[in-house]
Parts: sequence; C-alpha cells; structure tokens
Amino acid sequence: MNGRSMIVICLTLGACVGASQAASTEEKFDTLFGESVQKVTRTSSPKDDAELANAFLKACEMLADEPELKILIYERTASFGAKDPAGHKAASKAVDMLVKTVPDRKVEWETLRLSIHKVRYAKARRADRSQAAKGYIDQCIVLARAHTAAGDTSKASILYRQALLLARTYDKDRAATITADLRAAAARVSILKRRKSLHAKLNATPDDSETRQQLVMLELLELDDPSAAGKLLNEEMDNYLRTCIPLAAQPVDKTPETSCMDLGKWYEQLLAKSKTIAARTTAIKRASAYYRQFLAVHEEKDMNAMRAGIALKRLEAQAAKLGIRTGGVTSKPRWTDLLKLIDPAKHTLDGQWTVKEGDLVCGRSSRQLIDIPITAMGGYDMQLSFTILDDTEMSVILPVGSGYTSVIIGGWGGRYSGISDIDKRSAASPNTSTVTSEYRKPPIKEGEKATVQISVRLVDDDAKIDVTLNGKKFIAWTGKQSSLTVYNSWPVRSRNFALGTYSSQVAWHSVRLRLIDPIDLNTKLVSKDASYKLSTTSTRYPPLPSFLTGEGKFHGYRRSHAFCTNREAAPYVTITLQKHELLKRIVIENRRDSYTRYTVGLTAMISSDGKTWRKILQADPSKPPQPTWTINLKTPAKARYLRIALTPGRRETTLALRGVRIYAKK
Repeated sequence: MNGRSMIVICLTLGACVGASQAASTEEKFDTLFGESVQKVTRTSSPKDDAELANAFLKACEMLADEPELKILIYERTASFGAKDPAGHKAASKAVDMLVKTVPDRKVEWETLRLSIHKVRYAKARRADRSQAAKGYIDQCIVLARAHTAAGDTSKASILYRQALLLARTYDKDRAATITADLRAAAARVSILKRRKSLHAKLNATPDDSETRQQLVMLELLELDDPSAAGKLLNEEMDNYLRTCIPLAAQPVDKTPETSCMDLGKWYEQLLAKSKTIAARTTAIKRASAYYRQFLAVHEEKDMNAMRAGIALKRLEAQAAKLGIRTGGVTSKPRWTDLLKLIDPAKHTLDGQWTVKEGDLVCGRSSRQLIDIPITAMGGYDMQLSFTILDDTEMSVILPVGSGYTSVIIGGWGGRYSGISDIDKRSAASPNTSTVTSEYRKPPIKEGEKATVQISVRLVDDDAKIDVTLNGKKFIAWTGKQSSLTVYNSWPVRSRNFALGTYSSQVAWHSVRLRLIDPIDLNTKLVSKDASYKLSTTSTRYPPLPSFLTGEGKFHGYRRSHAFCTNREAAPYVTITLQKHELLKRIVIENRRDSYTRYTVGLTAMISSDGKTWRKILQADPSKPPQPTWTINLKTPAKARYLRIALTPGRRETTLALRGVRIYAKK
C-alpha cells in the first residue's frame, strides 16, 4: 500500500457511500478494497497486510452512517493487522472498537485479539519475549473465560492448556492458578452433562426428592448459581436450605451483617461435605467473601470479629492447598468506570474537553484539567488506559488520605515523571519519586496506547504509592500523607480525582477505580452542610464557604486559606454540624502560604453540647506545623461540635486554615 492507493480508496469511499443503498455490506467492501486486497494476498510479505490494515482504519474514520460496513472493516483490519507487528496497533484498536460496538460477539473479537498476541509472541526479540509471552497468557485466559461464559468449556480447556505451557516457562507464579482454572473447566464439562441428566430425570418424576436435592446442590456448589438452586426449592426440603439459598442469591455487599456471619459458617459446613474440586472451590470462595463482608461492616473488635478473622485464615490455607484464589466471589472492592461519571460541560476546570467515540479527549493548549466527581478516603487501585496524541505528558490528580497530590508522567518536555509535590518539591526539582528521561524522549511515545496502574495504600498517617507503566514498575514512594500536595499550577477546587496535562493532547480510553479500605464504604462526609464561627473575624480575610466545601474561592497566594482571625491570645474556629453524629475521622488542612508556622501547637476538641470539650488533638508546639492533620478516632465519638484552636502563647497570633473534613459513621 502506498499514498496513491490510499487516495484511490478515499475517492472510492465517497462514491461507495453515495451509491446503491441496496448493495450488500460485502459488495460495498469489495468496491472499496477489493483490488487492494487482491494485490496484498498475492504477495508473501506480511508488511503489505499491515499497511492495508492501517489503510482500512483510516478509511473507517471517514464513514459516518455505515455501521455494518464499519464493523466489517474493523474485522478485516484485525485480521490483516495481526499478521505483522507493524499492523498490531491498528488491529488492537479495531478489536477495541468491535468489543465496544458489538459486545454480543465478544468471543469472536477476543479470538482476533489472541491472533495478535500470538504473532507478537512468535516474532518478539529475545529481550522482549517474556513480556510478549505474558500478554499471550493473559489473552488466552480472557478468551477461555469468555468461552466458559458462553458454555463452550472444551475450547476453554484448550486455551487454559496453552496458557499453562507458556506460564511454566515465562510466568511460573501463575502456573498453579491456571492449573486450577484448567481443572475447573474440564470438570465443568462433566458437571453440565450431569445437570442435563438430572433435569431430565426430575422432569419425568417431579416428586423424586432425592434427584431434586442432588440438582439443588449441583446448582448451588458445583455451578455456583444460588438463583438457579432457589428455583428448585419446595416445601419438602430442609428449612436451612430454604433460608440460606435465597440469601446467597442476592449480592454479597447487600447481605445484612448478621447473615454474612451465618452464611460464612454455612458454606464452611458445606465445604466439609463437598467431594468435588468445583464444589469445594465455590464453598471456599463464598465463605471467604461473606467473612470479608462481615469484617468490612462490623465495627466492634469483639469475639465475632476474631472468629471471622480466624476463619478467613483457615480458608486461605485450604485454598492454597487446592491452588485456588479466594476472590472469585467478591463483596468489595468493585471496579467503577470513572469516565461514565464525567460530563465535560459540567466538570471542565481548564481547557477544552470532548467525548469522541467513547474516549475522553482534551484540547492542545498550555493547561488542560477536568474534575472526576468522586474522591477516596482510604486506599484504592486505579487503572488508566490512554494515548498521548500530541507531545509528551499525562497527569492524574489523586486524594491520598489527608494528602492530595498528582502523578505526572512525561512532564517538563518528557524529562521528568513522578509525584508532585512531595514536601513542596515537584518531580522536576527533583524529589524522592522522580524518574528522569532524556529531553523529548518521554516514557510514553506519542501515538502509542499506554496503561498505567496506580496503587495507594494507607497505614495510620503513612501512605504507599506504586505506579506501573505498561506492566513494569515505574514509580514507588512511601512516606507521610501530610508530605503530599498538588503541583501548584493545577487549579483544583476540591479533593476529587482529576485528569490533566500541560501542552499535550491526550485521549483517555478507560479510567477505573477500585476502593480497597472499608472506611471508604462505611463513612459519610458530614462537614459540607455544617456551619462555622470564628473567635474574631478579620475584615481583610472574612470567612468563606470553601473552608467546609473545599470548593470555590480562597484567600491569598496559592488559594492559601478560607479565613483568618484577628490577632488574639487563643484564636479558634468552631464548626457546628446539622445534628449529632458518630465521628470517625477528621482532616484539618493548614494554610498553604509561607505563614504555616503560625499554626504551631494546634489543638482540636469535640463536644456534644458546645460547653464540655474533649481534646482529640494536641500538636507538638516544639515541631513545625504539618500541611494536614489527620485524626482517626478508634471508637466513633458522638458529637455535634468541633473546635480548632491555637494554644495560648507569649504573643497574640492569628488562626488561618484552608479546610476541614469531618467523617462520621453511616
């Protein structure tokens, strides 16, 4: 394929679209590409196939009202592009569009994607072979699961065997898990045959209680389908089955706290009686999920919590012996598609943002920033799939406990990547997270699809942030949450997640979030609707609503503070909630300018009546103030008032703060 051929295709495209509406999709395709396809098939070089795939994709972008023709072009793009590495990018994009456009044919599309990985592995250089093999393994498993969901366990078994052969050489840690999946797929074939036989028998003799019991237990354990098992229950069956199976049919995270403990014990009892691998696998996964859910919603550290913890360890040991994972039925966490939450008309903070074919795309100017209307109080995992269309940089803004920061990749002309800021030092300063590259040679090349995974874990006042780029470790940092601040050029208005870039254009294909810590799910923010009053009010810096909302106008350089008192011996601010709440966590954000030292010796107190106060924080007056103070109450405390004050000193002083967030038990 050359430039001239492409011009011919474009001219033919216009003629085709305007021509006979009665022509079939295949006929339209032949009109567009028939001659080019014949030329390519006559050559032995796969390079021509790759060039033709790229031409297919470009031509497809010009089609507007031809959905069936576009689907066929995407199919051919994947088929031709898979033959040579030069066409893999076009082929992968075509498969992505097929999965998005026609999800009902997922097995077909994932089969096309497997052919891409197969060629990539076969043609990989020695240094890249391990990474290519892992991608091939991943796709074998994805397709195997798709076949299993479609009921074709025979093809699933073949794919698991392919994955296992590769894993034994290139990814030995996954071999045990794949072996377990292979056994489950093989066992499922015989299970489905037995299910068919039992159904036939029960249809012939509906009063056969023994056959009904066998079918119920097969659906419940070996096929892990309590809904199907529930449809087979009748009044003659055991009361415990009639009680537990309907409970097990509802989502785990909707199960009441007491029922979680009961169902965990029940599945453990079923485990002791189970004889097949499939039944034991289901029992272990289900029991583990219910115990985890119980611990997530149960606040007290009592005997029940201890029993649930011991049971989980016992189940994990049994799962390890069988080579299975206990996360097959998960209560929490779950992945959330963040792109679905974003409306460019509402959430744009700076620049131009649009949605094109399901991707979120920013403009190309000095600064682009868009808010994601969600935050996280505890730990989480985040996955981003994107393509830098122009220049070098992609950034994401992250809440990290009491801190708030950004991960920048390929910033400053591609030279610096890292967390910005740490202890008020940007990644370009550099700081302890900085990864350097040559100028204009960024970690992610322009036009290449990239995947970034971010893991945030919190322990007390510390945070651990790990970032991988295309499956490889890229950034790792551990330190105090209070050390983290947002790079000062980002005009953020809240503590939500956000996406951004400087002087670059990026298309985000997917952004997903998975909350890890139960605190995210069992607390509520109660300070946004509160009110507050100062001991004295400065006429220059009057109190602003942003102190409680975190949004809108702030005073001073770098949007430093939301209020300032007059000079006095012991200035304070009192926050009044709308009603009494069980307080669990309080985050106080210091002012951001060069006068943070004025908040030395900060104290915090809570009260139910506004008269009797209980101190919950006393900052060390001999140490410099922190950017943020996080107060975790081990036992939720009932209160309606919070007072933040400065310890009386030798001199009069002012109190200025940027914000407060008060979290209570749901």
